[in-house]
Amino acid sequence: MGLLKNKMKRLKVNFLYNSAFQILTLIVPLITTPYVARILGANNLGIFAYTNANTNYFTILASLGFNLYAQNEVAKVRENKLELARVFSNVFITRLICSMVVFVVFSFFNMFFFKSYNILYWILSFQIIGVAFDVSWLFMGLEEFKKISIRNLVVKIINTMLVFLLVHSQDDLLIYAIIIMFGIIISNLIVWSDVKKYIFSWEFDSKLWKKILCASLVLFLPTTAITVYTDIIRTFLGIVTTKNYVGYYVQADMLIKVILSVITSLGTVVMPYVSHLISNGGHAEVKELIKKSFNIITTITMPVVVLVITFSDNFIPFFLGSGFLPTAELLKINVISVIFAAWGNVLGIQYLLPIGKIKEYTISTTLPAVSIIFTAPILYNFLGVAGVMVAIVIVQILVFVIQLNYLKKDLDIISLFSGFPKIVINCGIMYATILIFKSIFEVKSNFLALLFGGSIGIFVYAVGHLYMLRINKN
Repeated sequence: MGLLKNKMKRLKVNFLYNSAFQILTLIVPLITTPYVARILGANNLGIFAYTNANTNYFTILASLGFNLYAQNEVAKVRENKLELARVFSNVFITRLICSMVVFVVFSFFNMFFFKSYNILYWILSFQIIGVAFDVSWLFMGLEEFKKISIRNLVVKIINTMLVFLLVHSQDDLLIYAIIIMFGIIISNLIVWSDVKKYIFSWEFDSKLWKKILCASLVLFLPTTAITVYTDIIRTFLGIVTTKNYVGYYVQADMLIKVILSVITSLGTVVMPYVSHLISNGGHAEVKELIKKSFNIITTITMPVVVLVITFSDNFIPFFLGSGFLPTAELLKINVISVIFAAWGNVLGIQYLLPIGKIKEYTISTTLPAVSIIFTAPILYNFLGVAGVMVAIVIVQILVFVIQLNYLKKDLDIISLFSGFPKIVINCGIMYATILIFKSIFEVKSNFLALLFGGSIGIFVYAVGHLYMLRINKN
């Protein structure tokens, strides 16, 4: 019993550290994005997003599915020093070789195909090199989130300072790209000082690299499908519309990712814990943990979605400036995907992968992501860029529905949604309260509308949630 309490305590500590880092991930864009949006403008940000999306295809190829595979393997052998060294050595060297091969292929493309923004592409290529030296998977598997969080905190603070110090005009796009790449490289290298505390020897086995590569390839599709479709959207918009609209979309997508990264931070620390429980036969405990996680995610996600829909028209001009007004409409549509993405994180990352249902997870993420190739152009013809947002929502709904279908025999689906009706009612009350506030007090200041309207909405939801919890206890 004491051992279980210690494990739960460690899980909570890791969640707090990871949440702190995710909150920092939220704060940094809140500080830098308004400045960068006003200095570089929608067109430059669109160019950056377009070229970064094209480069990211190679970065993803270099990453394969190494992170998830290695994180799971480390979690299984973390109490065996020799096995831990063997897993680390073989994964790192295999990934290093893979990254170098991909970099050579990218160099060929950049010399012969990426001529429009050639220098920018070379700068962005450093993220491919950064993949080779990213060993965050080691510390995630060891459940040592403190080390990653603190070091990333330092790097992000330095990066933020550099943006304000060095980016001053629309001509500084290349400088901005260099700063972003600097952050990626340094954050991947800085944790190496702690590797020697856990890895005392190199145990490379040349016979294992094929096994690691194959296992990572199996995870390649599910771990990259959702990421790739967002890059496909950027490339697609960059071809069929102006770079300004790419900039509008990217800002909406960035805000959604920030929201989602904070909401799903629980999944990052739950996954290795679930893997450890499964390896020790704790199946019943895992199912109870998933139920609680699903309820927590739903409780947090639903009011956030309501707030985004209600205040996008105030937030975007305040946050990004009047030059990004179209982003508000895109954000209102895209935020619906957060609900299903958050649920999918619980079922997929926290449950399907740790219990070994990799094939099911692969199908659930890959097929919907592939559908974007067809749905985005069709919906774009009818609804413009808003249609592309609808296509993104459809992808996340399909991911969740497929995962739910796979798990209907493993989990009690009805119990997962047991608290959902009350949360919806509570969100409805919150939404109505905000609308009444807006109709009575015509606040012209976007900042004041966000401050007072948002505070009232959060207060009403919190009180309603506490009241419902009291009813359940009675």
